[in-house]
Amino acid sequence: MTRVMPFPFAVTKEIRALLPTWLVCIVAVVAVGALGDPRLYALGLLVYGLGSVALGALLIGHEYTHRTLALLLSHD
Repeated sequence: MTRVMPFPFAVTKEIRALLPTWLVCIVAVVAVGALGDPRLYALGLLVYGLGSVALGALLIGHEYTHRTLALLLSHD
């Protein structure tokens, strides 16, 4: 019996690489919003900004490690 993959392998590879960092950022931002304390909004904004930078760095680093960065940059 064969297993049907819902996503192509390249997408699954990226999800596995970025999911832990993405989940930590989402949980932190949701927790700040759920607490509702206005003093924590700066922390939520900081996590949002640094999380975006971290995800971008992980994405580029992952492509560089697997030697697919040139392929990524050559797409229109």
